[in-house]
This record gives sequence, structure tokens and C-alpha cells, in this order.
Amino acid sequence: MFISERRADVIWHGGFAHGQGSLRSDSGAFEHFPITRCARLEHSTGKTCPEELLAASLASCQAMAMAHTLEQRGYAPDKITVQASCIMENIQGAPKITGITLIIRGSVPAIDANTFDTLAIEADRLSPVANALRNNVEIRLNTALEYYTSS
Repeated sequence: MFISERRADVIWHGGFAHGQGSLRSDSGAFEHFPITRCARLEHSTGKTCPEELLAASLASCQAMAMAHTLEQRGYAPDKITVQASCIMENIQGAPKITGITLIIRGSVPAIDANTFDTLAIEADRLSPVANALRNNVEIRLNTALEYYTSS
């Protein structure tokens, strides 16, 4: 069953080392989003790169999956934050994204840390972006419950 399709377009000018491009989303959420090679390997100077966009995509997807999972289990999250760090390494002479570390924090009333951890693992299985990466990129989950109160 087909659920949705989303599109992004990139225009790149110049060669790899000194070129630059801009990214545009079909939704209009961002237009002329600057991307460069330098943002990938050196200083970002207000521009982004594919690895940062992949981290952002996974972090936003995990936050939505976590909110959904918590609600399905009867919890009402006050706040969920997800930090994603994308690691690129040189493997056998070629660049490869080898892992993404996620730090999932939540302020969720009436939940304990063990339940929060369990639900974070369950939510990870519902994340379309994580599922696209799974078995190719190691995704490491770290969780932290910021507070909870007993029912």
C-alpha cells in the first residue's frame, strides 16, 4: 500500500572541491537551502551537507515515532528531544556513513525510566527513516528520562 511520496531538488554549481548547491523541498518548507562540500568535511559556515540532513531526518522521524508510541501506550509526553550524530568514516578507501547515535530525552509524566527505554526501542521499529537505514548503518539509541511522576 502506497502511503506518500516527498521530493527534494538540488542544484549544484561547480566542481566537488569548490562548488556549492542549494536544496529545495517540494513542500516549500525550505527554499535555496545552501549545501557545500566544506560543510561535510570542514567548517559549515551556515551551510549544510547530506550527513547533517540525514541526521536531521532520522532525529525528526524518531521524535514523531516516540510521541506516537507513548500516546499509544497511554502516556502524554510534555517534550521529546532527539539529538542525532551521523558518523562518516573512510572504509577501504571510500567514504561511508557507518553509524548514527541518537540521544532521546523525554519529559513524560507518570512513566518510569525502564518503560521509557522500552518504548524508545519500540518506537525505533516504527521509524520509516530508521527502517530505511537498518542493516546498513548502525543506529545506537541512548535514552534519558528528564523527569517522571508516579500515578
